[in-house]
Amino acid sequence: MDVPKEVNQLKNDLIWARHYLNQYKKLFLHNQKRTDLLNVTAPRFFRDIQMMFWDEMTVSVARLMDPHIQKANRNLSLNVLLKLAKEYEWDFENELIDLIDKSKKKSMPIIARRMKLTAHRDLPTAMGEVELDKFGIEEIEKTLDLVGQALNLIYLNVTNETWSWNLIADHDADTLVHYLKLGVVYQEMNDMEYDWKKDNELRQNSKYYNA
Repeated sequence: MDVPKEVNQLKNDLIWARHYLNQYKKLFLHNQKRTDLLNVTAPRFFRDIQMMFWDEMTVSVARLMDPHIQKANRNLSLNVLLKLAKEYEWDFENELIDLIDKSKKKSMPIIARRMKLTAHRDLPTAMGEVELDKFGIEEIEKTLDLVGQALNLIYLNVTNETWSWNLIADHDADTLVHYLKLGVVYQEMNDMEYDWKKDNELRQNSKYYNA
């Protein structure tokens, strides 16, 4: 039996969601020196980038949890797997349901943020009258891990193979950081050379220089 096309498309969505997560971690969670590097080069710009990545990760995770049927629309989400499980009579349906339930539970604060702040602007939330449950990178990563386990359960049973869900990128956040470091090091070298020339000039202008 072939893997249903919906599963393959969900695989691509998960790969991109994990790509955003990996780029975020490389830029903002690597270590304190990298954070200092970003702050010394373009702090406001990288703050904007951080917020954009956070919103993208929020949306990418939350839409994986959308209902399959929503009014007149059909969504591609984990819930479509429940429909497929019944259609194909998968004998691992209960295990699949358990993984989907765990991913939904873990992602509840992420979904709330998408609905109240990221995709929409809920008035009470925006005015500070309602406070959303907080979540961190751990909740995003754990939710995506559970989604990956659910999809790999299908791939393992249908094709006897599994996926790692990581997108290989040659020119990504690490490349950007590399050139940022070169730029900062070059600037520091110029500053040191400039200071040396200035000090030498001051020495030569002293009336005691040739004493």
